[in-house]
Amino acid sequence: MRSCPTFAAGIALLAQMAMAGLTAGTAMAGCREDHVAADQNLRKARAGIEKVAVQGTDAAKCASYRRYITALRGQREVMARCDTGPNQSRNVQTIDTEIASFAQRMRDLCKW
Repeated sequence: MRSCPTFAAGIALLAQMAMAGLTAGTAMAGCREDHVAADQNLRKARAGIEKVAVQGTDAAKCASYRRYITALRGQREVMARCDTGPNQSRNVQTIDTEIASFAQRMRDLCKW
């Protein structure tokens, strides 16, 4: 997998959106902790993708894509539930777009 410069920017944007939504105020207890956990999972999953990007086997890449998509879904759930800011739907859509992008990459690579 080639390194995608927009990918890193996308991760930074997701983190900024999440923190903006959470600092705008949340009525749900535990949202901050949920966001921190989801963000940590996302970072670990991204590190896994970077680790196998150049020399990893297709099986390793497929597994790392699955973990990343799962982490994105976790982040999406937290954003959908906890982001009370005016951009909540746009933030969730950004994550949905990232999920769709990586799901397509996974379908293209993981043909088994």
